Amino acid sequence: SFSNLVTKSENDSKYKYDRILEKYNFEEDLDKIEFVKEIVTMLSKLSNSVEREIFATKASVACGISKEAISLEFAKYIKNTRKKEKNKKNLENMSPINSVIPKTADIIYKDVKSAMAEEGIISLIFTDCTLLDKIDIDENRFSVDIFRMIFTYSKRIYKEGRNVNISYFYEILDQSQINHLASVISKPQTVVGREEALNDYVNIINIQYAIRSNDIDLILKLKSGSI
Repeated sequence: SFSNLVTKSENDSKYKYDRILEKYNFEEDLDKIEFVKEIVTMLSKLSNSVEREIFATKASVACGISKEAISLEFAKYIKNTRKKEKNKKNLENMSPINSVIPKTADIIYKDVKSAMAEEGIISLIFTDCTLLDKIDIDENRFSVDIFRMIFTYSKRIYKEGRNVNISYFYEILDQSQINHLASVISKPQTVVGREEALNDYVNIINIQYAIRSNDIDLILKLKSGSI
């Protein structure tokens, strides 16, 4: 089954690459430029660094653009994507609370900034549950009860050697909570830079907890990076 999964992933990537390749005439400079743009977008969706290296090399040979140039464009694309996501988060944080609070009556976002970061963590671990190994946070600092419950239960599922999947939560959540969880995990997450995003979310949750608790010492320690 694992072998079939790997083969399917490789075939899917090769199919996408071949469809992109056949669209362009490399005798034309503009086609080369557009080809590199599309390949960079494709590379950004590959979670496996070896696979990205393979297709970057293939693309370089095909269009005659150095792999270094393609790698540079890839780095710029990722940087711009991260910047756009950060700007989007900032806009969400500045927007009226009603635009981000859940419509379910029993789910309350008292601290919107923390809640959005908690959403981010939940979405990431449902995308890649191995990230749970890299999360160092006290779940009691979560501001939203349902996210604290989901995070705690996710850790239990993962420790038991299972992948975190929404099907496991039907036994502990009601239908409205399941619907809200589904809406959270359906939000797109970046493939590259997940650990950096995770660290940002953890930092926000810790700072917001310190503010809610009026713990000045903790705020200073967090902002100085001493913890």
